[in-house]
Amino acid sequence: MKRAYGITHNIYNKKCMSIHTKIRHYNTVIKPQALYASETLTILTKSDMENILKEERKIIRKILSPKRTEEGYRLYSRKTTQQMSNIAAHIRKRRRKFYGHISRLPPTRIANRIPKYIKGVKSTTPWITQVEIDIQKA
Repeated sequence: MKRAYGITHNIYNKKCMSIHTKIRHYNTVIKPQALYASETLTILTKSDMENILKEERKIIRKILSPKRTEEGYRLYSRKTTQQMSNIAAHIRKRRRKFYGHISRLPPTRIANRIPKYIKGVKSTTPWITQVEIDIQKA
């Protein structure tokens, strides 16, 4: 996410572009690059997800730019940035989608057999465990 933002960060400094255009750019360029590997991403600790969310909030605050008040400039609150986008929900959704795709493959396909084999050998596979938790929460 940092890399995708770093390439295009100058776009968000421009005042001539509307906020709607900047958000559309974020949703079509930066977010897909961040979500590309999220299907197989294993987030081991809560702080890993918090770091991802923190980076997303930083980018969205940059898009929205500070608000001018009588006291000076004020950044948007966490609630406002979470209404714009929540990448954690998108990551969980993509993992569930990928897991469903793998489980629906014919049993003759190796992509279907690998997770079943690993689950049989190791009882605690982090990625499969996280996906099953995501499925239970959904």
